[in-house]
Amino acid sequence: MAAHRGTIMHVIDTGGPGGAETIFLELVTGLAGAGWRAVPVIPTRDWLHAALAARGVEAFVVPSVTAFDVRYLLRLVRIALRERPVLVQTHLLGSAVYGSAVARLLRLPVVATFHGAVDLSGRERLLKVKSRVIAKRTARVVYVSESLRRALGSVLPAGPGAARVIHNGIALERFDRRRPSAFRSGLGLPPDAWLIGAIGNVRPSKDYFTLLHAAAILRDRSPRYHLAIVGDTRSEPLYGQLLRLRSELGLEAAVTFTGFHEDVPAVVGALDAFVLSSDREGFSLSTVQAMAAGTPVIATRCGGPEEIVTHGHDGWLVPPRDPTALADGIDKVVRDATLSGALASHARDTARARFSVERMVADYAAVYGELLGTGAGTRG
Repeated sequence: MAAHRGTIMHVIDTGGPGGAETIFLELVTGLAGAGWRAVPVIPTRDWLHAALAARGVEAFVVPSVTAFDVRYLLRLVRIALRERPVLVQTHLLGSAVYGSAVARLLRLPVVATFHGAVDLSGRERLLKVKSRVIAKRTARVVYVSESLRRALGSVLPAGPGAARVIHNGIALERFDRRRPSAFRSGLGLPPDAWLIGAIGNVRPSKDYFTLLHAAAILRDRSPRYHLAIVGDTRSEPLYGQLLRLRSELGLEAAVTFTGFHEDVPAVVGALDAFVLSSDREGFSLSTVQAMAAGTPVIATRCGGPEEIVTHGHDGWLVPPRDPTALADGIDKVVRDATLSGALASHARDTARARFSVERMVADYAAVYGELLGTGAGTRG
């Protein structure tokens, strides 16, 4: 058993499902296995609460109901006073603001992780004030990709040496082999169908409008193509707009919105190809998941994917917001069995070499060791 290294208070202001919440889950449980006691604070009894409970982790559920909720801040302070963390780890903008305030009051170091450009959108209310609060107190700012660090560095100035890039990691063993699943059969597809899948909650940055237009191009090239968009569809009015576009393009039989699926390995393992159509991504956890499963990847050059995929080696990259380029990329990869097989094989190797959850946890632990004067955390 790993030696006890201290207590970390983990704070996030969303309940999932989603990429940031998945990383929160993996970091909480991974650090616990490395000797760090976890005190997770989450806003709702949603996906993240259930996922933590399934791994035997009890979380504090503290909702925040206003733009600046003093009661929420006071509850965080009370939890910190009772649990006595040595460090506060936050995810996303709101949590970074509150976590920084708690840390300032209790003189604790803060590590604030940002997962995408929307974390610090120019439309965010009181952005300058919030950025100032975070920058003044935060000991380390972690970005999930170098492109995100470049994009947000001017908005969120950090002190000398405070910025870090730590790529997200996944539990690779869950994606060890492709296996038959009920996902494909549940779509009622013929045996010779080419199933293309996108994984991600319905939100503007995923640019599913471009993906639907690409699906129309592919449908005209071959009736074998079927697109499954897998993710939470509770985003309104965006989901309604996508359904209307699907109808206008005559794609009801060629495109399925499946809603959220818990078993991501079963989904990516059932696909003939995975597609990421986003116009901006801080990282792209689903791209790594597909690569680890040995599923060929076609992704847009939208930030994070360029740090994951090497074009023509372990995936295929195309420009964002270009339906024809996206359709051409999918068509090329799916129809060329030699290319598809090579991309899938190299993708699996890349995922295992670079994107394990163990590597991610070790990188965070090393940052904590720097701040707490305890050396390199779980490294060495």
